[in-house]
This record gives sequence, C-alpha cells and structure tokens, in this order.
Amino acid sequence: IADLQAKIRSNWDPPSMVGMGSLKKRSVQIRIRLLPDGTVDNPQLVSSSGSKPMDESVLKAVATLPFKIMPPKATLDFILDFNVVDQ
Repeated sequence: IADLQAKIRSNWDPPSMVGMGSLKKRSVQIRIRLLPDGTVDNPQLVSSSGSKPMDESVLKAVATLPFKIMPPKATLDFILDFNVVDQ
C-alpha cells in the first residue's frame, strides 16, 4: 500500500494554499478499490479537508494514475490519508 500511496502522491498536484485560509482539517481520506485489471473503480472521499479544491485534487490524482500491478482476479479496497502539509 505504501508504494501505491507514493505513486499517487507523485501524481498529485495540490492547489495553491493562497486564498484558502487556514484549513480546519489538514488531511484528506479517500477510499480506493483496485479491480483485477488494475483500474480504479470509483474513488470516494471518506473525510474532507474542508477545501473542495484540495479534496478534488486528491481524487483526480487517483483517477488519472494507471494502476497495473494487481494480480488476476484480485480486488483491493483501502483508505489512504493525504496530509496537506506533506506537500
């Protein structure tokens, strides 16, 4: 899972913090399901940062990253945390 999170982070382009003020919550949690063919099935926001642009940037990073590492007939569900201060 750590490798997947690193790949998503490398694909993540968070919005500028300018004009966002102080986010009350500094992290975003998303639920990801990887299908057996390696595609992402409907990533979902589990816990918002309080900033729609920040939340959407994480979902976009997941949706646009081609996963091709799952073995045949395997499905994997997991939740990832993205800490705003990491970027």
